[in-house]
Amino acid sequence: MSAAPADTVGEPAPRRHLALGASFSLLAQLGPMGALAILSIVVGRMFGPAGNGELSLLTATLEITTMIAGLGLMGGITYYVSHGRWSARKAGRDTLRAAGALGVAGAAGALIVYAITRDDALSGVSGGLFLISVAAVPFMLTWQFVGAIALGRERYEPYAAFQVLQAFTLLVVGVALAFPLDLEGVVIGLLASHVAGALFAVYWIARYSHSDVDRAARGRPGIDEGGELRKAVSFGLRSWSANLMQVLNYRLDLFILGAIAGNAELGVYAVALAVTGLGWLLPSALEVVLFPRTATLDAAVRSGELGGEQSDAPVISAVHHTVLLLVPTALLLAAFLIVGVPLLYGPRFDDTVVLGLILIPGVLGLGLAKVLSAVFTGRGFPQYALYATLIAVPITIGLYFALIPPLEATGAAIASCASYLLTTGLSMVFFKRATAIPLRRALVPGRRDLADYGDAWRRIRALVAARRSAR
Repeated sequence: MSAAPADTVGEPAPRRHLALGASFSLLAQLGPMGALAILSIVVGRMFGPAGNGELSLLTATLEITTMIAGLGLMGGITYYVSHGRWSARKAGRDTLRAAGALGVAGAAGALIVYAITRDDALSGVSGGLFLISVAAVPFMLTWQFVGAIALGRERYEPYAAFQVLQAFTLLVVGVALAFPLDLEGVVIGLLASHVAGALFAVYWIARYSHSDVDRAARGRPGIDEGGELRKAVSFGLRSWSANLMQVLNYRLDLFILGAIAGNAELGVYAVALAVTGLGWLLPSALEVVLFPRTATLDAAVRSGELGGEQSDAPVISAVHHTVLLLVPTALLLAAFLIVGVPLLYGPRFDDTVVLGLILIPGVLGLGLAKVLSAVFTGRGFPQYALYATLIAVPITIGLYFALIPPLEATGAAIASCASYLLTTGLSMVFFKRATAIPLRRALVPGRRDLADYGDAWRRIRALVAARRSAR
């Protein structure tokens, strides 16, 4: 495939290489995760497991609040922009307004929930820190929505840049303020990082909206016919409930464990989640770019531009690469848990090693499930994610309440691992229903897949060389 950007909306255009997009998406994943990991080490060393526990509750609350307030709009934005039904200028104007309104409403709702649960699930979080953290919701939605537009236009570089800037600001401001202001300084850094990401996102969409490629797109038949935001919300809501339930599913253990065992036990378990969460880096990076690509290819099949085999090939290749990376990922995670955690966090976090080893099989399975979900959602079946979640969530909640009270963090790890593996199995079933691709063909890689790594490396080097020459 050509490496030229697919910037012309409403007509067939050369598509950028999926591996290139996955590389930038990986960079976008590494930034925030790396920043939070370093902050976790700083907080763990300065304030112990209890400090890590409180920070994990704050970040989980911010993630859940943003997910609720966003109404699944990110998926709808990417879907309709990638389908060529929404120009960048119109999408930017509509979604920036939506980010402000939804963000303020979400933050207000979170404060109401805190007032109700501050003596129970959120008893380990101070009111001042909670207020600072949820103030970030409108800004977080802003750069996420603009990032969805960038993904829909296959502008992978700005999509990654929003998240890298947010992570860099979090690291610099959070660490700098941790020493004079303790944990409050870290949370102020969290707010400042999302403000920085939002400002840069607004700057980018303003410039891109006036670029030649977007001006050329506007006025084409089918572009900006009206009601695009409403359509994007309608599409997003079909997967929003599933995504929301999944986030609650994967974060509810934190709140239950914190309420039962306290912040210190929660802090040890949160580090295990953070370390094993590194196993989702590559699958999540691929998931982000595979969804809009799958939607674009599906639209091309419907219009007769492509055949079914041409649409299936990138999907199968993406799943193959996910499978190929499972064993190396498991080995790296285990090595980091055994060697890195005691070295970086100190003896107070020794139990993190065992908890992380319990989580690894489920984490690997869920990484594969993320990629499979991107495919059937991109094929126009976001309801399948909802079906899988409706099955998995009640079982998971039952496991949490059965295992956490007697086993505390160990019970949380066992329940989470089982939940991840159940989601993986369900995703395989719905992937086959949506694509009709046999699971054996989808899950068993070949020699050609190995050659793709060399091709991706050459393309990245060519892009870097071209940027240097342009300077």
